[in-house]
Amino acid sequence: PAGAVALQPLIDATPTGATLRLEAKVYAAPGRVDRPMRIEGVPGTIVDGGGIGSILTVEAADVMLTGLTLRNSGDRHETTDSALRLRGRNGIFKDNVIEDCLFGFELKQSDGNVIRRNRIGSKDLPQALRGDAIRVWYSNGNRIEDNDIDHVRDAVVWYSTDNILTGNRISDSRYGIHLMYAHKNKLERNSFLSNTVGIFLMYANDNDVIDNVIHYSQGPSGIGLGF
Repeated sequence: PAGAVALQPLIDATPTGATLRLEAKVYAAPGRVDRPMRIEGVPGTIVDGGGIGSILTVEAADVMLTGLTLRNSGDRHETTDSALRLRGRNGIFKDNVIEDCLFGFELKQSDGNVIRRNRIGSKDLPQALRGDAIRVWYSNGNRIEDNDIDHVRDAVVWYSTDNILTGNRISDSRYGIHLMYAHKNKLERNSFLSNTVGIFLMYANDNDVIDNVIHYSQGPSGIGLGF
């Protein structure tokens, strides 16, 4: 965007293990984090994707991102245009806002991360054309908790084990949480409102589904809890 500050040079100038503090400005994506570090924003810190591709890719372990607004990713499903592409381990991603991004968090072989208290939306598209708020693929031992998710397609956990999804609020979407070939995960104290499907477990064994609330699963294929 015109007048935006390029983010990648600021990341490159941050020493390993140090903190990059961003001001209340608009920063231009894309950004790639390949070393442990902390990136933190304040109200008004915006990272804008310019409508092309994904916004931030995290390839390193032990990265923390907090207090950022990530907006305006690309809209291509074949490249999974996302706010955050996670490829590292043991990161913490908390208190961020994701808006006008096709996908929110996309985890691929990314273990032991914490995704907490984020507000996640997709693009203003028909339900089936939106992206997933959270996509967990071959990723184990992640903790996804207390996120507010609205107007997305799905939250999905595929081929993944030992993930905990707790305290999330998911509304106006297609599948609240969809597990496929995903075993030994825990879904606890989540709230689902006005989705087509609340929780669906497909070819998924030994999962704990505890104390969730599912209201108003609607439409001709509406399901509260499906196996």
